[in-house]
Amino acid sequence: MKIVVALLAALWCATCAVPASADDNRIVGSWKAVSLIYEDPATKEQILPFGEHPKGRMVILPTGQWIIISTAEGRKPPANDAEKAAALSTMTSYTGRYHFEGDKIVTRVEASWSEAQVGTDVTRSFQIDGNRLILTSPAVPNPNLGNRVVRSIVTWEREN
Repeated sequence: MKIVVALLAALWCATCAVPASADDNRIVGSWKAVSLIYEDPATKEQILPFGEHPKGRMVILPTGQWIIISTAEGRKPPANDAEKAAALSTMTSYTGRYHFEGDKIVTRVEASWSEAQVGTDVTRSFQIDGNRLILTSPAVPNPNLGNRVVRSIVTWEREN
């Protein structure tokens, strides 16, 4: 009996991790960074914090895992501790489990370049345009901009 209960619990937990939405198949896959824009919601000023050609990859699995890493163009290997610390402002990465809430994707952050994100929910609206996925965040303070309030608009291109 204990084995049956354990098996049922394991099956139930496995299905909990899978997002329940028709949008699953449209976003699942490997995506390459195309652009990252920070937009000031008040002035509509747009900033390209990682340059015109950021590098990055986003992998979204059908089992509910999500991982992103993005870096600025033109990064150089840091030569000392000060440069290592400064390098954090030219990258972003996080991973966790995602699910859909209407037209939004919510990721519960399990690990991040910014420890302040761990345990929080990152919410993005999404739009699919051909082979591109556009993720837009709500306006929030950005630690790479001295906590200036901006929204991020990230465009990804499908690789598979």
